Amino acid sequence: MVSSAYCEVMRNFDVLHMVIVNVEKMTAEHFGDESGLGNTDLLKTLFGDRNALISLAESLEGQQLPRIWSQGSMNCVVCKPAPTEIVALMCRSSGNVIEDYRHSKKLSDAVAVAWHRTRSDN
Repeated sequence: MVSSAYCEVMRNFDVLHMVIVNVEKMTAEHFGDESGLGNTDLLKTLFGDRNALISLAESLEGQQLPRIWSQGSMNCVVCKPAPTEIVALMCRSSGNVIEDYRHSKKLSDAVAVAWHRTRSDN
């Protein structure tokens, strides 16, 4: 079950779909409606199976985060609030690269706060 803190991030930033990856287990939980994404190829590429999750985790090593993958009018903003967790947020692109970058930074900050709130609630 997704925490209320992550639900707030989805609501506040108009996130259509979110994926939370447990890096230790290499499992992914999906939240939200995939039908609003139009095309789900990007989701399948990044999160489709265990090998995709391993490849994603390895590709993030040493990278400045968040990372943005785009397909059509959709962006996938990938954050890593902790060494054991990857959070991906699917949202609409503004069509402006700079605005999308700024938005991804705000999303990443909100995910970090949500992650810490989730841990303090336990």
